Amino acid sequence: MVRALARLAPADVRAAAVRVRPARLDQYGITLRFEHAGRSHQEVRLGFGKVVRYPEEVGEGIRGLVVGRV
Repeated sequence: MVRALARLAPADVRAAAVRVRPARLDQYGITLRFEHAGRSHQEVRLGFGKVVRYPEEVGEGIRGLVVGRV
C-alpha cells in the first residue's frame, strides 16, 4: 500500500528516494517520509478527500487516495 501511495508524490521526490515509510496519520491524511542516500529525507502529505472521524474510516480514506477519489 505504501508503494501505491508513494506514486502520488512528485516525481523528483520519488526519484531520489531509497526508501519510503509512513510517517504520520491523522484524520486529515497521511504523511510519507522519502528517505534519500545519506541522512536526508523529505516528507509528503497526502490529504484524504474528507475528514476521517472514526478508525474504521481510515481504510476508506487511504483507498480513496490510491484510486484517485481525493
